[in-house]
Amino acid sequence: MKILGAREKIEDLLNTKVMHLLPDNHAIRVRLSRPKLLTHGDFSCNIAFQLAPILKKSPLDIATDIIEGVSENSILESIEVAGKGFINIFLNPDFRQTLLSEIVKKGENFGQNSDGSGKRVLIEFVSANPTGPLHIGHGRGAAFGATMANFLRASGYDVTCEYYVNDAGRQVDILSVSVWYRYLEIFGGKQDFPKKGYQGEYIKHFAESLKKLHGNRWLRDYSKLENLENLADEEKELDQVILAAKEILGPEYHSLRHISVCAQIKSCEEDLDL
Repeated sequence: MKILGAREKIEDLLNTKVMHLLPDNHAIRVRLSRPKLLTHGDFSCNIAFQLAPILKKSPLDIATDIIEGVSENSILESIEVAGKGFINIFLNPDFRQTLLSEIVKKGENFGQNSDGSGKRVLIEFVSANPTGPLHIGHGRGAAFGATMANFLRASGYDVTCEYYVNDAGRQVDILSVSVWYRYLEIFGGKQDFPKKGYQGEYIKHFAESLKKLHGNRWLRDYSKLENLENLADEEKELDQVILAAKEILGPEYHSLRHISVCAQIKSCEEDLDL
C-alpha cells in the first residue's frame, strides 16, 4: 500500500463522517495536508473550521464528533483533536514497515503508475540566456525541473524537456563585442574595454579559443574604436561600440557572434551534464 493510498483511505473515512453531519444541501470534502511539524502527525486537516458556520457549532466540538470511532482503522496509530479544532492524524508504524517492504521489493519500479498514459507534457527549465556561465540558481532550477520530469515519466506521461536558448537581441551583441575586445587584446590591442561589457574570465577563455582555432580571422584596424565619442551614459556608449564592431567586421561580425554563442551554449551543456 502506498502513502497516497493511505491519504485517500483516511480522506474517505473522514468524508463518510462529514456526510452524516452535513445537511443534505451541502457538500464539503475533507482534504488532508502535510503538517509543518512532525509532532502534528503525518496528516492534518481543518475541516471542522469549514463546517462550523454551517453546523452552528464550535470547530472543537465538530472535530470531536468527526474523529469518533475513526481511530479503530488499522492504518492509524492515533487521530486527535488539537488546538481549537484541528485534526491531527498519525499512521500506524506497522503500516510504515509494510510500505518499506514494498519499496524494497519493487526497487526502481516503486511508485510507477499509468495515470498519465497517453498524455504529453513539455517542461521548460533552466533556459539561462547564453551570455555567461550557469550559477547555483540555474542549478537549483535544473534539479527541480529534472526531478519533475522523472516523476511525470514514472506516472506514464510522455515527457519532453526543453532548454529555451534566447540567442537573439542586444545581449548577444554584448557577448560578441566583449569576446572581440578580449581577442584584440591578445594581439596587443590597448583600447578601453566597454564598462558595460561582460567582464568574466570566461570571455577571455573564449577569446583565446578563437585565436587558437581561427588565428587572426577577426583582427582588423580598430582605430575607429579609439576615436569613439566619450559618452557619460555607459549603455549608449556600449551601443556605439556594437555599431562600430559591426561596421569594422562587416559580414564576419555574424560569424563571430555565432561562434561566441555556440561556445557559451556548449559551456552550459557541459555544466548540465555534470
